[in-house]
Amino acid sequence: MPGFRRAPYDSPPSRQLYELRDPSAEDRFAPWPLARVSALVVRLRDGAVRRLKDALPGSSADIERALVGQKPDGTNGGSPEDRVRIIPLPSIGYFHADREIRRVLVEVPPTCPLRSDDVHWAFSGLDVFDVETGEMQAILTRTDDQGFLRHFGLKGDGRHRVWRTVTPAALPEDARRRRINPARKFDEAKAGRERAAEQARAAAGVWDALRHAGVRTNVEAIRVQREPFDANGARVEAFAGETRFGKDRLWHVEVTFEAPVSGPLVIGDGRFMGLGVMEPRAKTIGIHVLSIESGLIGTPDPEGIARALRRAVMSRARAMLGGGALPAFFSGHEADGSATRARQSSHLAFTCDLTRSRILLVAPHVQDRRQSTLQERKHLAVLDQALEGLSELRAGPAGLLRLRREWIDTVVDPLVAPARVWESVTPYVVNRHRRVGDAGEALAADLREECRRRALPDPSVTLLKVGGIPGIGLTGLARLEFRVAVTGPILLGRARFLGGGLFAGAQAKSG
Repeated sequence: MPGFRRAPYDSPPSRQLYELRDPSAEDRFAPWPLARVSALVVRLRDGAVRRLKDALPGSSADIERALVGQKPDGTNGGSPEDRVRIIPLPSIGYFHADREIRRVLVEVPPTCPLRSDDVHWAFSGLDVFDVETGEMQAILTRTDDQGFLRHFGLKGDGRHRVWRTVTPAALPEDARRRRINPARKFDEAKAGRERAAEQARAAAGVWDALRHAGVRTNVEAIRVQREPFDANGARVEAFAGETRFGKDRLWHVEVTFEAPVSGPLVIGDGRFMGLGVMEPRAKTIGIHVLSIESGLIGTPDPEGIARALRRAVMSRARAMLGGGALPAFFSGHEADGSATRARQSSHLAFTCDLTRSRILLVAPHVQDRRQSTLQERKHLAVLDQALEGLSELRAGPAGLLRLRREWIDTVVDPLVAPARVWESVTPYVVNRHRRVGDAGEALAADLREECRRRALPDPSVTLLKVGGIPGIGLTGLARLEFRVAVTGPILLGRARFLGGGLFAGAQAKSG
């Protein structure tokens, strides 16, 4: 016999925003502490369950499944996609916001076994009591003021590439950190390698958390830490007291997606308990990485690939801007066609890391280790859009390349991770041939001067190869050793905008 099941297509969830109001004066908010977010969600959920069971006595199983995620016998039941989401929204949006909770969003999916009107009725007017004293702390009041939702990607376009947790995400068991006994914190201190391994496992856990939350967009970068991203936030340990998750599973997370993602975004195993609530951030993306999946032929020339990518990006950026002359940020040329000449970097660098089969675009402010200007941020927004959908690159003799945007791990990636010793990946080309001794001395002197120009400490230079190329000038490969660890990327020399002068971190060689 055929079976039938309702299947909604492109049906958005039913959302209702509520405010926590002071019971003694409803014109005032009754803010709830950020670190006790899970306790608030449990109280609201249990209050709505009681109301619904009283009003719908024959629907207890559906009520438990939709709001608690359990069957009547206490076992897990139903699909997470069918559950009602109670999303506490901390106060954010400006620097001095205290991050306390004044609003709650209730989201009823189209596949929920309960009617959305019934669910919203159950939450409307709920009283929030102090469990210990029995004192009423707040009243949950419906509101039609939707303006605040823009802070969580729910108004306007609502699509963003960079998202950060406001409440930490509970990641899978594999993402646990090793606990340290406070009485033995010096004896049990973690080495850098162990910390890096923990962060790598946590990053892998974020991939799982995004998949479980229904996010299918590819990820470009993941950052994890215990500390909040904003001054008024709270460390992950503060959230562990009233949840079933140990503090070693809680992480603050920043995710940069390849393409914009819509809100609200809530991830992790605690997403039905008020954990893993994320806010979008307008962050300047200074490094774009394109992985070469296939198509390279023979022994490709890094400069040729860089030039091909530059032409493709310029064409796509020109289309984004409606045609006409491109800003020097993309082309490296002024309006009269002359090359841009400035002590500071003023345009994009296109470079190849063929050892790891990838191409990079590096913004000028990253090359010079400075803050981006307002105009650069506007250009970077155009660049971000221009790179969407770039999956093929015709690179001449190097082949027809299949590309995929990739995230770069700032903890371990040799092009950006902190290191004291850096070695050439592509040849360095001097800015000018100095008249100091032989060619090697001239190249080393130019390298040291270039490091100072790019806000790097003076390095000890060991030359690995020196030569001259007609029409180009003095070039070479080198090892730079700094007195302290520095972060990448390191792009130096006259050819740094088109494939040259790229360095990667290396292990210092013992004497």
